[in-house]
Amino acid sequence: MVKLPFVKPQEKQQERRVVQKAPRTQDQVLVAAALDDVLILRNTAVVAALEVESVDDALLSPEELESRLAICRYDLLKQVRFDFQFLIGTRPQDLTPYFQALAAQAERWATYEARLNTMLLRLDALLEEWETGKGEGGEEEFARWFGFRADELWGVPGEARDAALALSDPEMPARWRAADGAVRSQLAGELRAAVLGSQELVQHYQSLIHERAAFLQVATQQMQAPIRTFHVVTSYYPRPLGNGLAGGPLSEGEIARAREELDKRCSQIARVLARMRLGAQRVSGAALLELVRAFYHPSSAQMRRREERG
Repeated sequence: MVKLPFVKPQEKQQERRVVQKAPRTQDQVLVAAALDDVLILRNTAVVAALEVESVDDALLSPEELESRLAICRYDLLKQVRFDFQFLIGTRPQDLTPYFQALAAQAERWATYEARLNTMLLRLDALLEEWETGKGEGGEEEFARWFGFRADELWGVPGEARDAALALSDPEMPARWRAADGAVRSQLAGELRAAVLGSQELVQHYQSLIHERAAFLQVATQQMQAPIRTFHVVTSYYPRPLGNGLAGGPLSEGEIARAREELDKRCSQIARVLARMRLGAQRVSGAALLELVRAFYHPSSAQMRRREERG
């Protein structure tokens, strides 16, 4: 029987528990900088993008649709000799311009209301001046009394503008002085009624716009559907791929060369898209950063839709 030499086992080293840290988001984002209409990535690639308008193909005839697809197949997919990608995403509808237009319209109504208030406050004083023979009438006299010209009531509902035009008539002071008391009372009452009628309509439209704007804001926040976005993205490496990070940040000359090449590529793609009757515009660096942010930090509405599709 052969005895094996006794081997003393090594003392067990205290096990160390290695806790793996989750990668940081900034470590996953390749973007290093944004300059005008390009992004510079950490691997020294320079990226440009075109935002492409969408079209409802259901509105096209079969011939038109086939023509556009043929241009895409042969002029874009086969003839373009550099790499590019299609990016399709979604974003919430931006109704800010619409609400700004509503606010501007409400502000115009407020301006009209202020002018009508001024007319009501100063109308009797103007007529009294005519009676004493001091008032000369005309646009200048009207503007001196009320602070605006009669034509500035263009668009006001009701008869206030007609009353303002009558008050700015150069011959009105003489007619007023020649009229008797009953005619003057009737005319003054008609002028005042015209302004009051317009004032009530302006206040009604102001209230209507505010109510509609409040309703639409709430409704669109709850119900608005996302908008599809379409981009064509292309990149260019101003350095050899194996020497990217070793050479440090890109120089101004390398960036300029990359931008010149990307300008040519985007122009070529835009020309093909134009033949397909699709509008395209270059995406600025700030908008490109927004696209990156939307990908890494989607809105709560986008997250909810993803969970529902789940």
